[in-house]
Amino acid sequence: MALMVGGNMAEQFTGRVQVQSEDDGLTTIILNGNSSDVLVGGAGHAGAVIIRDDAGADRVKIRPQTITVFDDGGQIVIQLDGPSGDVQFGANGARGQITVHNGEGVATILIGGGEARIELGASGKGGSVHVKNDEGQETIKLTGNANMLVGGGGANGDIFLFRDDGDSSDTATATIHADGQGANLFLGGQGAHGGIWLFPGDGNRTDTDTASIHLAGSSGDIILQNADVAEDFDVREPEAIEPGMVVVIGDDSMLRISSQSYDKRVAGVISGNGSPRPGIILGRHASSQSRLPVALIGRVHCRVDATTAPIMIGDLLTTSATPGHAMKADDYARAHGAIIGKALQCQPEGTGTIPILVALQ
Repeated sequence: MALMVGGNMAEQFTGRVQVQSEDDGLTTIILNGNSSDVLVGGAGHAGAVIIRDDAGADRVKIRPQTITVFDDGGQIVIQLDGPSGDVQFGANGARGQITVHNGEGVATILIGGGEARIELGASGKGGSVHVKNDEGQETIKLTGNANMLVGGGGANGDIFLFRDDGDSSDTATATIHADGQGANLFLGGQGAHGGIWLFPGDGNRTDTDTASIHLAGSSGDIILQNADVAEDFDVREPEAIEPGMVVVIGDDSMLRISSQSYDKRVAGVISGNGSPRPGIILGRHASSQSRLPVALIGRVHCRVDATTAPIMIGDLLTTSATPGHAMKADDYARAHGAIIGKALQCQPEGTGTIPILVALQ
């Protein structure tokens, strides 16, 4: 039996239309006008709905548990597979993209198969990802404001990083562990040396030798590119004091430029003249007084005056009458308690700046 609707013949049906199989007379298609249901298959027959284009090619096929969409060449570009629970988009020349719009028609979520990216937010809407535990408490949050929040809601926040041969099912094998509960950072172990490298703004991270600070887990060393250990002190007339100058302790306990030879009040040399600069600066804090770093230990560039005697490598240095300058300590009796350090370079005559090894004594 065939039913034709259209052309010069049009029929209007109400209620229920049933189509039966020619083989066994069982109903395989039901059009129910009362419930608006369309039922295909059953009664021992598998049902399918196929939509074809004007050339007769299958474009959409709906079968039990499977929906398939085809491209112009008959290749599958979208498939919803009920038995496996898989949804597949793209392939066979199609990029496979999912776009989700808000109530105002603005795209706020994009999953781009061609570019392998996920975009959340934009168009005035902040994107974020929320992960909750079994009790519905939010424990991980990624926000469009470039924040990553891990933990809270009754959960300890932890981040674990593993080597390529590590076992991610065993967190004890991680080589990096950030522990939110104890505020601890664990680096290394499991056959890897832990290390931290800090670079200046113009540093090259591909060359670790350019790091200004290196904490080496393999040796337990703290490696600093810069040289001396300095401490900030209150100074008198800071505008007149420059790096490399020798300073002494004034009556008001503030430092000032040295101006007499063999001064037992010598405090040291202002750090920061040339390179290297201070490796460690102690006592740095906000203050209403002007403060400058004074080298206490290590190598520092110091202004010297060789007018009274040439300065040779290894000579002990003391304060001179030339303001802010050191000189060779010839009178050891007077030099006791006024030694600044030891010359690391010669200054045969006149004034200049040389590296010295700070050694107050």
